[in-house]
Amino acid sequence: VSSGQSYAFGHGGFSTISNFVNNIVDIVEVGLARWLEDHGRGGLQDKTPQEVITTILEYSKDTLNTQDSIAAGNALETLNAVLKERLGGDISKFDEKLSDLSVPGELIEYIDIFFADYIYSHLSSSVFEKLERKHGIEKTMRLMGKIKDQIREDVKALPKERQATSIDWKGQAGKAFMELEFNRIISIYVPDENND
Repeated sequence: VSSGQSYAFGHGGFSTISNFVNNIVDIVEVGLARWLEDHGRGGLQDKTPQEVITTILEYSKDTLNTQDSIAAGNALETLNAVLKERLGGDISKFDEKLSDLSVPGELIEYIDIFFADYIYSHLSSSVFEKLERKHGIEKTMRLMGKIKDQIREDVKALPKERQATSIDWKGQAGKAFMELEFNRIISIYVPDENND
């Protein structure tokens, strides 16, 4: 699982969030219009805000079609909602707002949001079945919402290495930071097989 090496758990999530961070950094470096053109998506003038967000997330997806990639895709849907809210409806301000997003503290927040929902997606099917057998569907739905909220709160509360302000997100330092965040989160939610 460490460094996203497992194709059953870790690889899709790590690959997807790395792609997302790289896309944001690239957009800040070259501008949104140029990034869209470089990716064969035409100019910015004929795009809606949602089309731009969808394009960024499409280029962030892990290409493998595994259960792990599906969990990563589910977590991207959460980033879709967060981006839609934060970027707003004025496409002329996207470059400025994406530049704000690339500030290390903001990127860390997005990484954490992604990993929290990625972990939840992995856990939800097995947890849901167990809870449903014990409590029934209605109570289980309420409990699953609480579990999701708890995972998000736990991830937010994890200590951060605030030296992140100088991280080269596309380089080795960015990769190492994401590995550290990922491993901190999974250490809480994935039991050590040797201790079962």
